[in-house]
Amino acid sequence: MSGATHPPTIIICGFDELVRQVLQTLLQFGQTALVIDLDRPSQFPEGIPFWQGDYRSSDVLKAAGIEQAKVVMILKSNDQVTFETLLVVSDLNPTARIISRLFDQNLARHIDDNLPAHFTLSTSMLSAPAFGFKAVSDNFIGYFSLPPLRPIREHPHAHTEPVAQGSQGDSTWNIVDLTIDPTSRLLRMPLYELEETFGVRVLFHYPVDHLADFSPIRSFEDFDHEAELLEGDRVVVICSPQKYLRLLESNGLAEKDRTQAWATRQSEGTPLTSSDQSTLLRHRFIEIKTWIQKLPPLTRFLALMILTMLTLGIVVFAFLGETIINAFFLTITVLNGGFGDVDILAAADTPAWVKLVAAGLMVLGTVLIGLVYGFVADRLLRSRFGLGKAGVIPRQGHVVIAHLGRLSFRILQLLRQLGYEVVVIEPDESHPLVEAARQEGVAVIHGDPTLVSTLERARIATCACLICSTRTDMLNVEIALAAQSLQFGLRTLLRIANPSTAERMQRHLQSIGTSYSPDALSAPAFATAALVGPVFGTFAWEGQTLLVTRWDVSRQSPHVGTSLWRLVHDYDLVILTFQSQTRPEIIFPRVWEALGEVKLKPGDQLYILATMQSLSRLSRQKALPQEVYRVQLLSYNNTYFTDSIAAAISFFARRPVERIKPVLDHLPRVVSPALERDVALKLARQLSQMTADVRVISEVASGQTRIPLKGFRYADRRDQEAQVSPTPTRQQRLTPPTQAPHSNLDIPANQIPEDEWVS
Repeated sequence: MSGATHPPTIIICGFDELVRQVLQTLLQFGQTALVIDLDRPSQFPEGIPFWQGDYRSSDVLKAAGIEQAKVVMILKSNDQVTFETLLVVSDLNPTARIISRLFDQNLARHIDDNLPAHFTLSTSMLSAPAFGFKAVSDNFIGYFSLPPLRPIREHPHAHTEPVAQGSQGDSTWNIVDLTIDPTSRLLRMPLYELEETFGVRVLFHYPVDHLADFSPIRSFEDFDHEAELLEGDRVVVICSPQKYLRLLESNGLAEKDRTQAWATRQSEGTPLTSSDQSTLLRHRFIEIKTWIQKLPPLTRFLALMILTMLTLGIVVFAFLGETIINAFFLTITVLNGGFGDVDILAAADTPAWVKLVAAGLMVLGTVLIGLVYGFVADRLLRSRFGLGKAGVIPRQGHVVIAHLGRLSFRILQLLRQLGYEVVVIEPDESHPLVEAARQEGVAVIHGDPTLVSTLERARIATCACLICSTRTDMLNVEIALAAQSLQFGLRTLLRIANPSTAERMQRHLQSIGTSYSPDALSAPAFATAALVGPVFGTFAWEGQTLLVTRWDVSRQSPHVGTSLWRLVHDYDLVILTFQSQTRPEIIFPRVWEALGEVKLKPGDQLYILATMQSLSRLSRQKALPQEVYRVQLLSYNNTYFTDSIAAAISFFARRPVERIKPVLDHLPRVVSPALERDVALKLARQLSQMTADVRVISEVASGQTRIPLKGFRYADRRDQEAQVSPTPTRQQRLTPPTQAPHSNLDIPANQIPEDEWVS
């Protein structure tokens, strides 16, 4: 490893497109690996060492140096071969970290539990969420689970409810993308208040005024924590399932969104706060309502008829003086044709209308019983001959998957968990996963998915999404185009083997559909597991792969003594939880407050969310360069605010108002010197409130860069006013400073050097 005393030796068993992507990812960490396979591929990457032989052989592994290896990655897409190889490797080098690629999750869990230095990953499990959630939702990005959490430690000044967490099992966290609706109760709420109120962590903010994405080199913390949510804003947050339900309710999302039912099921068995309990009850009712709506029409009709006749019979017999229990019993008797067995109906003084109602119930009951018997017999016969639920093609709103394989099987499992109907088109009737798919309640059609007739059988014209998951790129494109002819604008996802091709299709042929490369989605997880720690989730976002991993601080770590704030700021990552030997585990630590000054010590454990670039910088100790920020004033619409705008710029730039006003006549223009990030954001917010159109731009600071108000950083917001002077009143803004803090203020405004005012 670059920058480390003893770089690990990495051996990879097997070679395919996934291994090619893993090798490229390892290079970002400054690492390379020895590849072992039976034959050297014709397009093997140059500069990568290769050893030819059967890696299941002890002699081959010994000759390749397995006994000195620190990390061994077994990436063959065959569980039998992988299982045999990992046993041989465990014999030859028990201390090596082993990363295995396994489809069978039961076997994977058993091996991980019994081999302490073994981590199992599955390409299909890592990439399926990207396909599954994108197929049915633009809001739900993904989820991940972390080991059990201990009681959290709240900041003494935090006015929030404790984050709900389980004492047993893993804790589940969702990553969601919310768009603020016009009727949302989140309107005008600052981002820091959103985090404190709902116990969430804001990852990204995309405001309608575009005051975000300031830095071209940062992925996280590139937004204003004090910005208020406006109509149309998008915000990506990490939250527990309970908090997700509260967010959906507060944002006014439609009841039919099925991710609510998903989050409701995730919340089961988790201790809840009082506010979460009421929210969960409401969403439980919504889930029941959605379940009823999903029942077949005949089932709903039969249930309604039975309920109606029972109610009518009970009311009639109760009118005659019977108790509710007796009335229910008599109604059942009449519905089963026992009119003559009810003495009260044979009595001479019984009203005629009662007898007519009872006779009608008897006739309807006879018909209804016949329908119920026929319905039950039909279901039993269909299930007996494999023609049950798996043989029914939904009329609309379902997801069609072209080709059944390991990836598509994981996708359909996820979709079924979300409550969606799925139809699979598979040409091979003897495919080993066909029966498993039917057991999941999936309809399977045997035919060529490129034919319009086969797609019509799957009712592609009324489906919600098509997932093309064959192993041939052009075949997937052909299927997508055929489906577009039946439903123009159909949401389509394509599996593309080559990551470069997938990226180019996203840029130039997005009309065909969204393209994903499973190998590109999962390769960062394999590399991270080899060099950093276990991976708990991967997510595709804005062309990047985000990873959730555990990072243990060892005694030899060069980051011992680094503060949490410096870790986040220098390496561009998000701390999800922080656990120290001297304090309980903290969820979503607010590193911009006093907690950010806590120093890392040996034995500390962090769960972090980061990009591959961030993890590479962390492992190689290459911090991001220091950045400074300038505010660019593009225009302002109301000349009434001219004096106020000049006064605000004067305060932050430390220049007299008379020197600022002439600059406002030559817009667009940079109107501030180099500032620290949060000072620049504060100025930009003030200018925006005065109808100004502004943007914040960043640049790498040089050694000669002067930064006014240096040292300002987010601290406890209750102490901010003590660090930076409050926003001047209108009268104060109109009064120019009595003295100038800069020595060059005697220069006329029209001769201000370009390097200070223009980017």
